[in-house]
Order: sequence, then C-alpha cells, then structure tokens
Amino acid sequence: MLQSIKKHKAVSTIYARLPSRIRLGASVYYSFRKLIKKTGFLSADELASYQSGQLKRIVAHCWENIRGYREHWEENNFSPDQLITVSDIEKIPFTTKEMIRDRLDDFSCTSLRRLRKVSTGGSTGIPLSFYQQRRNELIELAFIHEIWAQFYPPIDLKTKRTILRGKKLNGPVGYDPLHGLILSSFDLTGETIGRYVEAIEYYKTPLLHAYPSSLHLFTKLVEQLNLKINHRFQAIMLGSEILYDFQVSQIRKVFDAPLVNWYGQGEKTILAGYCNHNTRYHAFPQYGITEIITRNDSRAKSGETGELVGTSFWNYATPFIRYRTRDYAVQGDPYCPECRRHYQLIDEIKGREHEFIVDKKGKLIALTGVSIVCGSFKEVQQFRFYQETMGEITFRYVKKPGVVKVDTGFIQKSLKEKIGEFFHINFQEVDEIERTSSGKMMYLVQKLDTGKFTGDER
Repeated sequence: MLQSIKKHKAVSTIYARLPSRIRLGASVYYSFRKLIKKTGFLSADELASYQSGQLKRIVAHCWENIRGYREHWEENNFSPDQLITVSDIEKIPFTTKEMIRDRLDDFSCTSLRRLRKVSTGGSTGIPLSFYQQRRNELIELAFIHEIWAQFYPPIDLKTKRTILRGKKLNGPVGYDPLHGLILSSFDLTGETIGRYVEAIEYYKTPLLHAYPSSLHLFTKLVEQLNLKINHRFQAIMLGSEILYDFQVSQIRKVFDAPLVNWYGQGEKTILAGYCNHNTRYHAFPQYGITEIITRNDSRAKSGETGELVGTSFWNYATPFIRYRTRDYAVQGDPYCPECRRHYQLIDEIKGREHEFIVDKKGKLIALTGVSIVCGSFKEVQQFRFYQETMGEITFRYVKKPGVVKVDTGFIQKSLKEKIGEFFHINFQEVDEIERTSSGKMMYLVQKLDTGKFTGDER
C-alpha cells in the first residue's frame, strides 16, 4: 500500500528540503512569531497601548482609502479622531457579513499589491468573498503555530504532520512532501481504516491535525476493529469545528496525547486557542480585538454569553472592523493566572448561529449543551440532528455494525433531560451521514432562521 501512495512533483520534494528561513514568505512568518513571543507577556496596560496603536492605524487606513467604511462611519457619526484609547472601539458602528458581501469593492482597498480573492464556506447561510494579501496566510500560520508551539516547541515551516481533514485525494491516503501524511476524511470507512493506521505507523509524524468529527469517527473504527496504534503523537491539533465533550472522551480512548483546540474564522478577525495549562480559549491581542456583545449591544460580563465581534489588525485589503461573526461564546476573565498572559479568555465557544436548536417557545439551545450525553449512545455509529420546525427535531443515525436495533427510547430520554420537554423528537435510521463539501461531519442541519428568536439562553 505504501509504495502506491502518490508523490507530488519533484519540485515540491526539492522545495521541502530547503531551510525554512529561505522559503517564500519566511520573513513574514518569522517576524510575526517573533512579535508574538516579544509581546506575549506584556502587562495589561502595555497590551492596551499596543492594541490602541494598531486600531488607530487600520481605522485611519479605512477612513482614507475605503469608501464603504467612511460612508458607514459618517452615517453613524463616527470619525477616527474619537479614538483615544482602545476602549473607544465601542464608538465604532458594527459591520456585518451582508454589508461586506453586498458591497465588497466599496469595503476593500484593491490597489494593494499581491491580492487574492478568497471565500468562506458560507456555513451560516451567507457565503462571503473578500480580498487579502498573500502575506495574510503566513501571518495566520505564525499565530496558529504559536498555539501549537506550547505543546510542540520545535514547530516551524518544515514540520511534517498527519492531516485528517477535508482534502480530496485519488485514494484514502496520500503524501505531501511539504506538509506530510494526508488522510482523506471522505474515504474513512471500516474497509480503509487499516490503511490509515499503517500509514501513521510508517511516517510517524510528530503532530496529528484533524477535524474533531473526522478523528471521532476514526477512533471509533479503530476501537471497533481492535486495531492498535503504537506511534505516539506529541500533540493532536483539532480545529475548524467545535470540539464536543463526547468527541474528547472517544478520542482519548485511542490516543494518549494532548488535545489542542482553537477558535477562528475564515475572515480572520479573532484567533483564540488553548494554553498548555487549561482548555479556556486565549484570544491573541496581537491578532486583533475580541469583544463579546450581548443582545443589547453592551459588553458581556464574565460568565455571560454573547456574540463574538472581531476587529482584525492585519488585513488592509478588506478590513473587518467590529465585525459581527454570528458566533456565540461565554466571556471569560482578561488574564490567565496559570500561563500569566493578559489575554482575553473565552470560557466556552457556544457555536455558530446555525448550531442552536429552537424549542416550541422559541428558546435557543446550543448543541454544545446537548453533546455531553451523545457519547452514551453506544449503538450509534454516526448521527445528525435536523430541524425545520420550532419544537421538533429529527435524530438521524447510522447503526454500529452488528447492532440489530437501536434503543431510541434511551436516546430520547437522555436528550429530553438536556433540552427539556418542549421538543418532539423523531428518529430516522439512515445508511449514511453525508459530509460537507469540505469533509466536515455536521451534527446539526438547521433550516430555521435562528436569528429571529429572542427567547434564548445562548
């Protein structure tokens, strides 16, 4: 099997052997890693001063060069001279996905060099295109690697990893000389799992980088088929999806390595990851400004839930200033006493707007609050919730091999204990739970516009 793995072109192999510091864009990558290290342990006042300077700089750029922002701010009686300290960000009116989507060129500075037009997946129902410079990808990578470096200090541009994410291959397994072992999340079945394990044992990369949903299924298959993985990863990096409690429990049955999760978006307005002491999310103050805003548009207090609003410091092509992400989270403290960083903490990522179910009274319930019981559904291989009517959800499931009948009564009782009595639960056995085009395994298909409901406990 390993001999049949398709290699990339010779030029990729040669490029992979170059010292990391002379690779294309390396100077940007290493300058930002140096910046993060230099400023990571500044005092709260020093970080506030740094953020104030970055905020004034990008706001001035928008005022002078981007018509959409200037018009939007003038209509709301805001001008850059109102910014004295970083707390004055609250004077800036919010920006939304619809504003950027509908007037992209008006909210962009297209005269900058080396622009790329990129798109988000539109998981909230609003696909979004915007511009960024090529350097933004390297800036993003530098911040991501600083999260990973807490668990694997040697991380750099040459580090190989095992990747179980959304890349489509000609088969279940491939190898990229630049990045490492590639495992297809689309071809993950009981018939192919042995090839995945064999490849992991052969390449022995230090890191595993996966979608939580893909690794959850991977570990279930390993367990069911009594396979054993001898290679020990230094750390397992789980991003691009919410990490649920039932996934953590299952993954730890197979892998004895730190699990690292982080929050971010395609728009690159907020990036927050675990530190090596706890599982609270630490928002990078060097990356941008992170706010959690309640329904009355006030700043959330510690322990309160609200919408994440982000301001990015580094995209001058299509800036995102006080951008409403439609993601919800629990406000934490402004300091971590364990790692001693004055970073804004996020206690919990509740989920994106479409990751809530709605009961008969219009109350919104986060899927994260339900997930803890899902690990007890031992007869179920995969599942997905589906909702198109208030107070009614369908639990679609695939049986585990060898299971004759699933105890849906137990599942209903367990779910009702978490979501309450204002739901009717339907059950539908299916042969397959389809993945998204990016290879993710969505646990909820929400057809309702959850933004219309206000009786919530987000």
